[in-house]
Amino acid sequence: CREQIRALPANTLSFHLGQVIQCYGCTVTLAEQDKCHSRITIARTADNITIGFPQGTDISSQTYAQAISRYISTAMERELKARVFPLALELARQFHLAPTEFVVGRGVRKLGHCTASGSIQLSRNIMFLPEDLIRLIICHELAHLTHHNHSKEFHYLCNSYLGGQEKELERKLKLFKWPILR
Repeated sequence: CREQIRALPANTLSFHLGQVIQCYGCTVTLAEQDKCHSRITIARTADNITIGFPQGTDISSQTYAQAISRYISTAMERELKARVFPLALELARQFHLAPTEFVVGRGVRKLGHCTASGSIQLSRNIMFLPEDLIRLIICHELAHLTHHNHSKEFHYLCNSYLGGQEKELERKLKLFKWPILR
């Protein structure tokens, strides 16, 4: 599996000033700022995170793409707690499940994890997904509270949580174009 991942073409992405990135329940705007001439700043409003760059900064290079991706991903940690954790709690209650806790993960390939003790970790990077795919990740981990494997029974349960759409949503997730470098 590692060899297959290494064989994949390098992920390239470029950003530009004025770019708006849609996230779950909020947006990220990349903008020029004149407050701090040597640092990148982050400002928040209710539904927007603005990442400000010093005047004259060319953010289109791959070097900046790595840094910007990290900044955006880090900013999503707070948003995940505020926006996705309530959804995860609601789904757990709906399915009569009681995870011990929800914690923030940083995974870029592993978007969720469920421990044997019932702790569910959700990657801050799922904030870039549409709601149906966020529900896929949450329901997948919730199903692990009952089945700690990927057996037929596990997939039957997960599929039932997703209204019969597990396979369709998994295909959609595989085709999702991430707005950050992963």
